[in-house]
Amino acid sequence: VDTVVLLGISTNWVGEGTARHAADADYRVIVLEDCCAGISVEAHSASIFNILSQIAEVTTSEEFLTSLK
Repeated sequence: VDTVVLLGISTNWVGEGTARHAADADYRVIVLEDCCAGISVEAHSASIFNILSQIAEVTTSEEFLTSLK
């Protein structure tokens, strides 16, 4: 395993924490932005655009599934 794909709730807490830990452990990190949610739209957006985009590949579920083909 060399890649971690993240989706779920609490983008700005759990998502960021997991992504940071995985990146520190040298995993490729992919975040499915449209499959995540934060405590608010603003918190989610800030996390995606200011933090996660710096340490992970941010994409949509459709783009991710297409890339698997």
